[in-house]
Amino acid sequence: APILRQECPLVISIAAGKTLATIEAFTGPGLPIVRVMPNICATVGAAISAYTGNALATDEHKALVARMFDAVGRSMELEESAFSLFSAIASCSPAFTMLYIESLAQAGVKHGLPKAQSLEIATQAVLGTAKLLQETGAHPHVMMDAVCSPGGTTIEGVCSLQRDGLEAAVIAAVDASLEKDKKL
Repeated sequence: APILRQECPLVISIAAGKTLATIEAFTGPGLPIVRVMPNICATVGAAISAYTGNALATDEHKALVARMFDAVGRSMELEESAFSLFSAIASCSPAFTMLYIESLAQAGVKHGLPKAQSLEIATQAVLGTAKLLQETGAHPHVMMDAVCSPGGTTIEGVCSLQRDGLEAAVIAAVDASLEKDKKL
């Protein structure tokens, strides 16, 4: 802390669950601090990162942080009060999505595809779906309606997922992640 106060650098933190106040308690007062929450997708240049700054963090500081994290995906400024929810959605969801992809791949194996091929199909389908939503800006339900033919196979599968509680399970996973974040 004494060295930091002497140099007065911009402090950037990616420590999960550590508020600006907590970081300032470690560094001491009087420093510009920007808290960032990236996700694992930064390793492939496809992250979504949120950032917020303390009162000493200028617009220039925040712009620097945005440029840094835009280099590994996309970033957005959020109020610190939204960080726990952001973390539960953006930082936890890659694991949730990987579980979904693995489940699709297991279904492929169950029905006769080799695991590697099934995993490739599931992974590309999820990637393509995310890209479709990003590039069209369409609401997920609009896109779902576009692929659910009346009386078809897709609507049958969607109804099964809804009946078995997929939506409730995803919301419960976010709730559980939020509760754990409060305890960090």
